[in-house]
Amino acid sequence: MLTLMTNIVQFAYWNVQKKRKGKGHWHMYQPVYMLIVASFLVVTQPVCMLIIGSWKCDGAFSNDQLADGISPTATGFVDADGNVAGWGFNQFGKFLATKNATTGVNNADIVAYAGGVYFPDGCSPSMKNWFFQGADTTALVPDTVVGWMIQIFCTYLGFALMFVGVCQATMLHKKIMAKWTAIRG
Repeated sequence: MLTLMTNIVQFAYWNVQKKRKGKGHWHMYQPVYMLIVASFLVVTQPVCMLIIGSWKCDGAFSNDQLADGISPTATGFVDADGNVAGWGFNQFGKFLATKNATTGVNNADIVAYAGGVYFPDGCSPSMKNWFFQGADTTALVPDTVVGWMIQIFCTYLGFALMFVGVCQATMLHKKIMAKWTAIRG
């Protein structure tokens, strides 16, 4: 998305230098400034989703973290040497600890524990999902106030500014008016 937006800004920059001359700096470069603002607004929501997906990973561990050799058995967790461990990962990659185990959690991949959930290295228990509060965190529309504000004021306003900026940079409004005048006689 950022690549697309920066290409639109570059197109507008070179286009206004060819077509919008003579009335001052603001008149000439107004579409470019509008498209720069639109670029930041449009990429805000995808960047927020990237941040949430990268650092709010409560209890989800990756394959390299699961390959530490601790596997579940009927009696508990057993490491690669056959020793019983008090903790391990289930088949879904969630960290589990047995209730009566004396072995503490000493895996270097586990760095945080909060509210019954273990967090892998690189994840933060303080990170909150500010787009979705409900059980369905894969919804297409947000269900929080912050999520709606970002959706409306960043994404939708950004695309509206992009439309206006591209129309101004290409002078589409003048082309349409000239064609309308030619048709109407």
